[in-house]
Amino acid sequence: MARRERRGRGCRSRAVQCPAAFSNLNPSPAMTPLLQLEDLHITFATPAGQVQAVRGVDLELHAGETLAIVGESGCGKSVLCRSILRLLPDNARISGRILLEGRDIVPCSERQMRAVRGPQAAMLFQDPMASLNPTLPVGDQIMEALRRHRRMRPEQARQRALELLELVGIDDPEARMRLQPHYFSGGMRQRCVLAIALALGPRILLADEPTTALDVTVQARMLDLLRDVQRKTGVGIILVSHDLGVVARVADRGAVMYAGRLVETGSAADIFYDPRHPYTWGLLGALPALAVRSGQLRGIPGMPPSLLDPPPGDAFAERNAWAMKVDYQRMPPFFEVSPGHKAATWLLHPQAPKVEPPLHITPGQGSASLCWTDSAHALEMSDSRYAFGEGHQRLHDRLAAQQGTAAASTGGHTHGHPHDDDDRPLLELQDLRLHFRPGRGLTVRAVDGLDLAIRRGEMFGLVGESGCGKSTLARAVMGLYPPTTGR
Repeated sequence: MARRERRGRGCRSRAVQCPAAFSNLNPSPAMTPLLQLEDLHITFATPAGQVQAVRGVDLELHAGETLAIVGESGCGKSVLCRSILRLLPDNARISGRILLEGRDIVPCSERQMRAVRGPQAAMLFQDPMASLNPTLPVGDQIMEALRRHRRMRPEQARQRALELLELVGIDDPEARMRLQPHYFSGGMRQRCVLAIALALGPRILLADEPTTALDVTVQARMLDLLRDVQRKTGVGIILVSHDLGVVARVADRGAVMYAGRLVETGSAADIFYDPRHPYTWGLLGALPALAVRSGQLRGIPGMPPSLLDPPPGDAFAERNAWAMKVDYQRMPPFFEVSPGHKAATWLLHPQAPKVEPPLHITPGQGSASLCWTDSAHALEMSDSRYAFGEGHQRLHDRLAAQQGTAAASTGGHTHGHPHDDDDRPLLELQDLRLHFRPGRGLTVRAVDGLDLAIRRGEMFGLVGESGCGKSTLARAVMGLYPPTTGR
C-alpha cells in the first residue's frame, strides 16, 4: 500500500490519474479529442523577469487531423509543442490543463511522463542532430526505443528498424543503419528522426519545423510520407511551421500565433481564403509567390513586443496599420467569423469601421491565386477611409524615419564591385572528388569529378537535392574535408 502511495505522488490532484503506461488505456470515444489545451500559460523565470512565452492558449486536436500552428520566430510555437511532452527547462512554469485523451498530464511526474513520450506522443524536432546521438549508429537508436518500450528481442528490433528506415525512404537501410549520423545528409537525418518518432506507433506526432532543412523535392516526399502514415494509423499531427506553403499542402486546420497568443483559428481554407486578423494578412502578404508578381518581397514592419512585459492591449497593435485606440488599451477577445473560424481583433467588433483585407484571394482550380492590392497595402495606404486607425500614422512615421536613415547611409555609394583587370578566378576547383568509406564494402561518392570557377564580385548558386554533395563541397573548399583527388 505504501508503495502505491509513493508511485501516485506525481499527480497532486486526486481527480487526475496518470497511469504508469498510457498504452493500456481503452480507446477514446470518437468525439473525444486526442489533445486539448485549456487556458495554457507557460512562463520562464529569468534574471530579467518572467517571460510569458505562452499566454492563455486553447486548442484541440482530433485523430487523423493535421493542425498547423504558424507565426514568426519567437511567438511561442515550439514552446507550446515542447510543453505537451513536458520537455521544458527547470525554470519553466505551466498553468492550465493539457488533456491527453481526456487526462490532464500537467500534474504528472517525470517518471509517469516517460510512459507518454513515444507510445502516446512523439516529437519531430527542427534540427535532427539535436535528437540523434552522434556516437551511435542510427539503427541502434531506433532499436533502443523498441527494446525499452516494446521489450523486443534484438533480432525483432533490428527487423523493425529496417522496416522503419525503408518506410521513411532511406536507401540501402541494411548498410546505412550501421552508420553514425554524421555520414548522413541533413534530409536523411530528418528521416531517421522520423523513423524513431514513429517506432512506437504514437497517437500524436508533434512536428516542429520538420522540413526547414530539406530541399523542395525531399520536403514534398516528407510531407507525403506524413500524410501516408496518418492515413494508415490515424495519428493526429501538430505541424509547426513558418512556411505557409507547407501549411496549405497538408493542414486540415490552422492556428495563427503571435506574441504567445493565438490570434486566428479556423480551417485551412478559412486561413487562406478568408483571413480576418491583420497579422494573418501580413503573413500571407509576405509569401514569395506574391513577390514574383509584384517584383517586391514584402514584410511586416517592426518587431514583436518583449514578452517580459507584454502590452496591455493587442500585442500586434504597434505593427498594425489598422490599429485603433482600443487596440492599445484592451486585449481583443475572439470574435466568431463562421462556425469553427474566429479571430481576436477589434476590427470584427460590430461598432468597428469596415476594413477590407488588403489581400484579394480568388479561388482557382485546385489552388488559391493570391494578388496583393498595392493601394491597400499597410505600408502605402493613404485612403481616407482608414484615417480612424492610429496604427497607420505610427507606422508611416517610423517607416519615413527608417527610409531617411537608409538613404543617408547609402548616399554617395554605388552598387557592385570595382572593375578588376585581373580576370583570374578567386576560387577554382579542378576534377574535385571526395569519397568516403564509412564501412566495409561501402563507398559514398559524395563529390565525383567537379569543375567550377568563381570570380570576384560573382554570386554562384549551387542547388540540388538533399544528399547530392553541396555541403560536402563547401566543407572541402574550407579545408574541413581533405579531397580524395583533384585540386
